Amino acid sequence: WTEKSGDDERTYRDRERYFKLKQYFIQESSKKDGSVIRPGRHIFLFRFQLPRQSYVILKLFKYVCLFVCFIQQPQSGTQDKRMKLFSSGKMSLTVSTDKTGYMQGETIRVFVDIDNSSSRDVKLKYSLKQQQTFIAGIRNKRGLKYIIEETRDRIPSGEKSKFIVNMKLPHDLTVTIENCRILKVQYELKVYLDVSFASDPEVRFPMVILPAEQQCCPWQGPPGGFQPYPPPQPKLVPIPGELPPPPAGLNDPTVLPHLGAAAGVYPNPHAIQPGFHPFPSAPVYDPKH
Repeated sequence: WTEKSGDDERTYRDRERYFKLKQYFIQESSKKDGSVIRPGRHIFLFRFQLPRQSYVILKLFKYVCLFVCFIQQPQSGTQDKRMKLFSSGKMSLTVSTDKTGYMQGETIRVFVDIDNSSSRDVKLKYSLKQQQTFIAGIRNKRGLKYIIEETRDRIPSGEKSKFIVNMKLPHDLTVTIENCRILKVQYELKVYLDVSFASDPEVRFPMVILPAEQQCCPWQGPPGGFQPYPPPQPKLVPIPGELPPPPAGLNDPTVLPHLGAAAGVYPNPHAIQPGFHPFPSAPVYDPKH
């Protein structure tokens, strides 16, 4: 972003890399030798050993567990206010939600309990605020946006009221970003009573917005069997030894492979091998419960 101060104009920028991976299956050819592989279709067999223990994976697993517990945690708060100027009595506001994290397009249910034992009429108001923070070095820039902002019924003096507020989230709402060094997207739910000529009693909660497709625990992968990785490789053969012939059609440029053709050639990546005992996994996260 660019900031101006008189004739002085400065632009601030930053970047952060999230992922980078390089694997060389064929070494680069020298200028003298030219191409090291003939035109056509080829199969390359390779293997690599996964570490038996990994501190990084264990640390990530603990973080994910804590995060899942956090977004499932209910929230509750109470704010009392005693009236002094031009009025008397007091009022009490109690707000609670069933959890902290909600998915795009989901409905936030807020339970509100109001005791207006004052001499003033009050109005119930609530809002969902989005704050974006951009960071470049020691400089930062903030932006505020109200996703939802509404006013409910008036609560007369001396009355008690209970409300269930349903806040429908947009399907294209930006998800929460907390773990990025240069960018943050945060949400705050605010429920308050509008009192004329006095400070408003209010309750604020941090809210987490999740992707709509996050129907399961993050470490179990997305639903529907989607695999963002390359297809599994053919079965490995002992070395030294003779490589098995390629599957029919793979070495024929006139035959195009299709999804079902590899079912008998490529092993199932999710199949459990004999003697392998996986660690117990957490139950699938169901947003309806």
